[in-house]
Amino acid sequence: MVQALETLPDDPVALKAIIQAEREEAARVTASMRAYEALIEALRIQIARLKRQRYGHSSEKIESAPYAPLA
Repeated sequence: MVQALETLPDDPVALKAIIQAEREEAARVTASMRAYEALIEALRIQIARLKRQRYGHSSEKIESAPYAPLA
């Protein structure tokens, strides 16, 4: 709801209403951003868990296998 300076009303009540609407919109955007950040973090955790499931066991087998000397 961005308006050019020339189109803003001179009435203080109308200006307050515009400011309030802008604040409400900013609050909605902030809440939405936080929700997306929480979703991203949850997905990162899930990806890490799935990588451990997929690759973790095979890596442990390699690390725990006895190594023969090369000479």
